[in-house]
Amino acid sequence: MNYIYDIEVYPNFFLFCSKCSDTSKEQTFEVSDRRDDRNLFALFLSQPDLVMIGFNNLAYDYPIIHDIITKWFDKPLPKFLQSVYRRSGQLIKSNRSFIKDSDYICKQIDLFKINHFDNFAKACSLKELEFNFQMTNIQELPFDPDKPVSHDQMDLLVKYCHNDVNTTYKLYEHTLPEIELRKKMTEIYKQDFTNYNSTKIGESILVSSVESALGSDKVYEMVDTGTRVVKRAIQSPVESINLNEIIFPYIVFVEPCFKALLSFFKSQTIEELAGAFSKIPESKLEPLKGYYVEDLTTTVINDERVPVQRSLNVKFKDCVIQYGVGGAHACIAPGVYESNEEQVIYDLDVTSFYPNIAIQNKLYPKHYGKEFCNIYEGIFLERKKYKKGTAENLAYKLALNGSYGKSNSEYSPLYSPEFTVSITINGQLLLSMLIERVLDEIPDAYNLQVNTDGATFMVPRSKIEKMEEIKSRWENYTKLELEGTIYSKMIIVNVSNYIAVKESGAIKRKGAIFIYKDSPGELEIYKNHSALVVPKTLEKYFVEQKSVHDAMNEFLHTSIYDFCLRSKVKKTDTLVQKEIDENGNVVSTKEVQRINRYIITGEFVKDNETKSWKVIGKGSQLVKVMKPLKGKTEPREINLEAGYLCTIVNDWSKIDQNELVDMIYLPYYELNVQKVIDRIENGHQ
Repeated sequence: MNYIYDIEVYPNFFLFCSKCSDTSKEQTFEVSDRRDDRNLFALFLSQPDLVMIGFNNLAYDYPIIHDIITKWFDKPLPKFLQSVYRRSGQLIKSNRSFIKDSDYICKQIDLFKINHFDNFAKACSLKELEFNFQMTNIQELPFDPDKPVSHDQMDLLVKYCHNDVNTTYKLYEHTLPEIELRKKMTEIYKQDFTNYNSTKIGESILVSSVESALGSDKVYEMVDTGTRVVKRAIQSPVESINLNEIIFPYIVFVEPCFKALLSFFKSQTIEELAGAFSKIPESKLEPLKGYYVEDLTTTVINDERVPVQRSLNVKFKDCVIQYGVGGAHACIAPGVYESNEEQVIYDLDVTSFYPNIAIQNKLYPKHYGKEFCNIYEGIFLERKKYKKGTAENLAYKLALNGSYGKSNSEYSPLYSPEFTVSITINGQLLLSMLIERVLDEIPDAYNLQVNTDGATFMVPRSKIEKMEEIKSRWENYTKLELEGTIYSKMIIVNVSNYIAVKESGAIKRKGAIFIYKDSPGELEIYKNHSALVVPKTLEKYFVEQKSVHDAMNEFLHTSIYDFCLRSKVKKTDTLVQKEIDENGNVVSTKEVQRINRYIITGEFVKDNETKSWKVIGKGSQLVKVMKPLKGKTEPREINLEAGYLCTIVNDWSKIDQNELVDMIYLPYYELNVQKVIDRIENGHQ
């Protein structure tokens, strides 16, 4: 039986709340001076086949439950509560638990781990999820967890905890396909993947394959640290990488600018991957003189301030391609680009670019040797045996992609910076060969964008057959595979933000400006789902040719939640709500929770004649208050929505939606849409 759960701990209060995924039945167990449910709680935990599902429960909730059952269960009430409270504080500070897998009382599924929210780039709290899931109530912990609570406060905490359980339940439903996938892969590979994120699954499958083929001694070594013997991954760290030694000999160019680029790369030795091709001394760019767009600044090198190029680029037929360790990028000016009777947007994307570069060119982490190539290719071929969407297909995909990402992680058995750089540098050059061929052999073609593993061109319709020929020739030469797609329209802000409309009508969205759907590669659940009416309206405007006003009004009466925004401030800062009068004067101030759901309901407007401020609409200011700067006494303040008034709507059950529709200040949202439209239609970056 699966139970989604959460706990709360106070000096005089322990609370456990749960919800059964099969029956939706809610349960509450409490230990305090008014109730002692320890025996009932123990009975609950003794259920056969019990599976407990939580949010960060491996690091916090479960260790406390484990110690309750194994250490403190029979302690007198005051000592029990004292022990639980002390352990809670320890876990909050350390966020680490040392319980062996074999000692777990019951199976734990941690949605925090599975969704990789422990990765800084994907960090997401339960309160942020309450906003993204459009939960009825967004509520932070109502009382200081370091102070005892009254009986009335305990009642409120029960409601609060069940609210958190309902949010966790929502995340459970969202994560269910991932949970089922891990269950299947655990059965297939005889390894417990239950709480692994996708990257870790891929790494584990690949490392296990290497270990099976080469033996454990080729993957791990036992090292005596002086105090104990530890198992340590064998890796291939390097002090520097000579690019001339890793560039494929078959990479050749015709155009002088690309020949110069190749010479430049071959002359480089890099010591650190991060920033290897940024802030380049101007003197080093002599081989590229005349072929790149200057973007100079200065920096201090060896106690001398010298001019440096901010980033490496090459200009070829009006296309400026940026190069770095991570990949090549280029983009035409912002605008709307459409296929018509004379020309067509033709996109070329390399299938599994980085894994296939490694496979086709026999690249491998040095510490594994050439045998790694056979293992890696074997995984690629094995994946082809299974249909897309199957657990096996996805598992092998994760293993293939994991090799590149983890080869640059000092914590991985795959760590091999030379392997990483060999893939990325050669990948950029191979893509440049494709761009050179297209633009040389089809003079009327031009490049719309380049983005790591592909490029998009505008080409004459009469040259589609020629494009196919170039595509096939490049594939045969590189042994890589290109996927060609024709778009009817592209709305481009930059290489990271665009809408691409396929001939079938299907839409590809990229970047925070345009994404709004909760799906892989788009608006994932950990991202900020604020003001989704803006990207939705932009799509209506550019794809369906609806006016901003008409589109906005349509959403106003069909999806009002899309007008909501989310506040978020650090734990070290506070958020205050400043009430103002009709003249814009602050009349009261109160602290509010750090994460809020709010809408824009008014604006400050300056009267040009009287030079005074007046208020349109109603609401209050939301102001972030930060610690004073060094040497200052006054705290710093930043208005979250400068010039606008906000209304907090955390408890949706208390909202009259008709009244809310009338309160929403549309000019704010329309202005944010119009800013993007102006950038695109005026061609401004």
